[in-house]
Amino acid sequence: MQKLDNLEDNILVKEYEKYLNLNYSNEITKKNYLILHKRFLRDVAKKLKIQPENIRELKQDFLDWYIIKLNSTKKANPIYIAYLKSFLRCFDPDNIKFKVNLKLDRSHKRVDISQKHNYLLEEQAKILIDKSSPYISMVVSVLWSSGLRASELIYFDLSNKENSLDLKNGSIVFIGKSNKRATAYLSPEACKKIYEYYNSGYCINPEKPFMIYTQREAEHKDPTGMLRYILKQNAKILGIKLQDREIFTHSVRHGYGMNLVNHGFNIMEIKEAMRHADLKSTQAYVKIEAEKVRDKIAQTIFQDTTRANSSQSKALSL
Repeated sequence: MQKLDNLEDNILVKEYEKYLNLNYSNEITKKNYLILHKRFLRDVAKKLKIQPENIRELKQDFLDWYIIKLNSTKKANPIYIAYLKSFLRCFDPDNIKFKVNLKLDRSHKRVDISQKHNYLLEEQAKILIDKSSPYISMVVSVLWSSGLRASELIYFDLSNKENSLDLKNGSIVFIGKSNKRATAYLSPEACKKIYEYYNSGYCINPEKPFMIYTQREAEHKDPTGMLRYILKQNAKILGIKLQDREIFTHSVRHGYGMNLVNHGFNIMEIKEAMRHADLKSTQAYVKIEAEKVRDKIAQTIFQDTTRANSSQSKALSL
């Protein structure tokens, strides 16, 4: 049976890669989907004890089981479900049943992040930046100051003319989610960490400074997964963990969002800074208390109305 690392010559991998190149323009999405595709082939082949080529003959009941398994083990996430839909469109575009059944209950996703404490605290970020390996120190510093997603940072490529990195003015222009060009701002400390990493000898490819490479100086096949592992190991050594789970890459972005909340940014400013397409995503960071809203209304609008009424009464008396 073919292993995950030896699937490059697999016919299903080649066909799916061709399908991605024809139908998708975002390089990050294509790379992530291809990684998930190989993982899916491995899991299915292992379960059914068959060669990956025979997955074309999968039955409806097995795919239903696979989605149930993903949900029960909490490994399912929107990108995995999006990949599976893409996989089915590629290999079985006429099967409507698959499109109907491939749904994920995302009600648990809309949670109050501030209540779950699944975000990196400012003091924890400082420890990681000060005491981690040079690469993790740089990455955490950049993620903490910019709010970038880990995949946006890892696949940042200066050979793409649409991307730019300005350490003097502290800005990074990149291709983000949904293939949109975006700008984020870097702290002086993050710029310093990038500069130090550039000149330390650890940086293998200056055009892709945040990419993870193997010992043979080739790009890692699953760089986001490797970053998650390295970050987790560094945090474990330093005794850093979240309230109910181990640290993960997106917890740094969550920490960036909560840091904005703690510094008094309003919900629309946070939405813009984090580049959320949907305001519901931003609402997970901001818990609005009804009493505070009523007090603020009483102190502003009602007071202004009272002043206006008193001035009108004085004018009438004159």
